[in-house]
Amino acid sequence: MVTKQVLLVSSEPNFFENPEHAFQARGCDVYAVMSGVEAKEFLLERSVDLLISRGVPTGVDVATVCEPQGTAIPVVLISGPDDDLAAVKAYNDRKNVYVVKEPMKGRPLLKLTRKLLDTPKRKFISILVQVRVAGEKPTTIFGKSRDLSEGGLLFETNQGLTVHTQVVVSFLIPGADRMIQADALVIREVEGGDGGSHYGIKFLSIIEEEKQIISEYLASQTSRS
Repeated sequence: MVTKQVLLVSSEPNFFENPEHAFQARGCDVYAVMSGVEAKEFLLERSVDLLISRGVPTGVDVATVCEPQGTAIPVVLISGPDDDLAAVKAYNDRKNVYVVKEPMKGRPLLKLTRKLLDTPKRKFISILVQVRVAGEKPTTIFGKSRDLSEGGLLFETNQGLTVHTQVVVSFLIPGADRMIQADALVIREVEGGDGGSHYGIKFLSIIEEEKQIISEYLASQTSRS
């Protein structure tokens, strides 16, 4: 299973330690920075599944930074009384931004992040996967899947991939009458316990018929468990 990555932005490092400001951290790797500039620098190096900002970050539009290669990362903006109302409205008008106002009552941050960090149905499946990397010298990397969902897979290989690289993945699901192929993005690297590396790969573009094949396979495996 690919671990979720969350980036916290707050000038007060202890803000998210308050039980009233809790969010769903179980099963997540959590990173913290103190400014929008630091958030931008972080996001240029790593991919995250969710960004939570306490207040409007100054100097950097993090909602724009959270749209690498067309893949929007949800942003939760915790709006305080000192925030500029026009800036809050500008963020609120973005489709990938969710505004929560202080003081927070009823733990809305916990409820919202549970929804935003919801993991698609995944099933362990070990099948041969082919990953094609474009470039001056196109390469093809072979490995095995560790799990599969409608949105992507965890890829195990002894060869190296670079995070944020766009690739084309191909694989055959047991019982299917065609090879599945999808344009995809390498979103993170996870160290494997066997000395190899595991890469989280997110599907960017996949035809509807092949998406349906994955969906039906996952449903059939769930019904057997």
